[in-house]
Amino acid sequence: MSGKNNANNQFSEQRQDTNHMGDIESLTNIEILDMLEKMMSDATDNEVNANLIEHCLEILQKRAPVMEDYDEKSEMDKFRQRHSLIFDESLGDAEVESRSILNVHSKKTAKNTKILSRVAAILAIIAGVAILGTATASAFGINIWEVIASWTIETFQFVRQ
Repeated sequence: MSGKNNANNQFSEQRQDTNHMGDIESLTNIEILDMLEKMMSDATDNEVNANLIEHCLEILQKRAPVMEDYDEKSEMDKFRQRHSLIFDESLGDAEVESRSILNVHSKKTAKNTKILSRVAAILAIIAGVAILGTATASAFGINIWEVIASWTIETFQFVRQ
């Protein structure tokens, strides 16, 4: 009995949807697609509301038109141009491999250069701090190198046993 009521409810919902097709235009594209998906998954051969589905598809086409003049060959040609290294049949496998190795090598070189420049910057900062520290200590009457030498003699003792 509940199956019959369920079918009647769906039929009445479809009839209401057909009567209020203008209401569908107020829905978002996602909501329309969700409604279509639910209708298609719940429908049997006798329950499909073709008018409602057609109306929903017309609304979606107006909002986000599907390319009707899509040319597969020209799109594939554009793709092949962008990725010519992969599709260039005139190149032998060795040449393709060497080009890709050169590309990888240039990326590694760029990465190594970046790392080297960072290390150089850090060393320059350390040298600058040492020079400024020495100058500041000297301004206060402290000979930093003499302090380091006496600390070293006190701390490290090289004695023959």
